[in-house]
Amino acid sequence: MNTIRRLWVAAFALAAMASAQAAEESYGSSATRYYGTASADNALLFTTGDIIRFDGCMLMSPDGAVDVEGSIDGTNYVTAPISMQDLGAVTVDPVIVTAPDRQYYVPGKYRFLRVRQNGATASSASLLCWKQ
Repeated sequence: MNTIRRLWVAAFALAAMASAQAAEESYGSSATRYYGTASADNALLFTTGDIIRFDGCMLMSPDGAVDVEGSIDGTNYVTAPISMQDLGAVTVDPVIVTAPDRQYYVPGKYRFLRVRQNGATASSASLLCWKQ
């Protein structure tokens, strides 16, 4: 019975890892990139590490739609997505849900950001944060 339970837990963990992949790349102390994928509505693509030291962040979502939630204390996140500036649009109206193959500026200073899939279409996103 114990062996079956362990196999079930291992299979569940592998399935969870297959549905959402996240990673971080550091470019020294001046920039960091986070990226991930997901395949279910509201699934978490990634959560950043502590980004308070960075001056700005850009988000790109090649596939699907995502939204971004911010935390300024490192524990609590906003209950609605934060507004971003769509750099691929004719106007600079703020948006809270991305469109595929667009780039967005994430305004504000946050401790952590987390990116979630919005809708049923599988999504991927990359967030680059930098110091000036």
